[in-house]
Amino acid sequence: MAELKSAEAHKLDGNAAFKQGAYAKAVASYTIAIRKSNGRTPAYFTNRAIARLKLQGGDDALTRTFAAQVATDQTDRDAYEEVLADCERATEGLRTTVDGEGVGLDSDVPGVRSSGGIDINPMTGAKTMPVPAPAADPASKDELVFMKAGWYAGIALLKLDRPHAAYTSLTKSYRAAVRQANPKASDVLELVLEARRKRWERSERDRIAEEAVLATRLRRLVENDRERLLSTVSSEEARDVRDESDETLRYLDGLLSRSDERARKRDVPDHLICPISLQIMVDPVVSKSGRSFDRQAILEHLRHHPFDPLTREPMLGRNLVPNLNLREVVESFLQENGWAADY
Repeated sequence: MAELKSAEAHKLDGNAAFKQGAYAKAVASYTIAIRKSNGRTPAYFTNRAIARLKLQGGDDALTRTFAAQVATDQTDRDAYEEVLADCERATEGLRTTVDGEGVGLDSDVPGVRSSGGIDINPMTGAKTMPVPAPAADPASKDELVFMKAGWYAGIALLKLDRPHAAYTSLTKSYRAAVRQANPKASDVLELVLEARRKRWERSERDRIAEEAVLATRLRRLVENDRERLLSTVSSEEARDVRDESDETLRYLDGLLSRSDERARKRDVPDHLICPISLQIMVDPVVSKSGRSFDRQAILEHLRHHPFDPLTREPMLGRNLVPNLNLREVVESFLQENGWAADY
């Protein structure tokens, strides 16, 4: 009789198993639902994606702490590749239909819409033919699927140690959530900040490695120049050549040591980052909820959406108050860390 059940019925079986914590059973039910629907229902893929994440991380699967720990076991990495594949299939479905059937597990959560004209896959960055965005309906199933796909894929990409792709995916998901006042926006923001931190660390490691190569080359040049000069001067002059060469090497070592010291400090605290623009705040203002935003970013948001992007409470621009203390902290940080302009 099980074979006579509809795809939707299997999806509901999966939802029931998910709520009971039987994630493997949920994955199996969603898989049958996907097969029976011929893969035409994007929400089934995001349902299976979160069930797979829960299989790996349990209640912590959507948290920043869990996402920050890179998977090293090949079996685990294969599982996250499956999550990523599900999310990609979900967004592919959104490009071919705007009336997806079924909803995500959190069906009581308002959906989010993608920006008009999708032309980049939020998980891989691959370009696709642009299509109109779903209608601005807060309960749109496709909108919800779009946000979830970017969210779950971002976690999988972090676990796979692909922070650049994770940041792209999570940023799209977060900005969509903000536009629709989705209550999950704060959760996604935490992951965006983690992906940004890891992306910056990756860039820093590459920079330090390049500097190490450069330092080796410079030392070799100084040493080669010393040997060349020693072969052309008298024994009386040789001591001066060695002293000058040693002084140059000490100066070079000092420069590299100071560079290493700066490298250890190259990190931007989360509280200096605007939760809308995701950039270091220049003119921070504080809302009634106590959360700070960059003035230009929050005013632009309020032009289209008259609510707090994180709490969903009504908000008016005239109620924003300059956060002078935070502005001083930002200015002091930038003065001491000029590199932060490129963060």
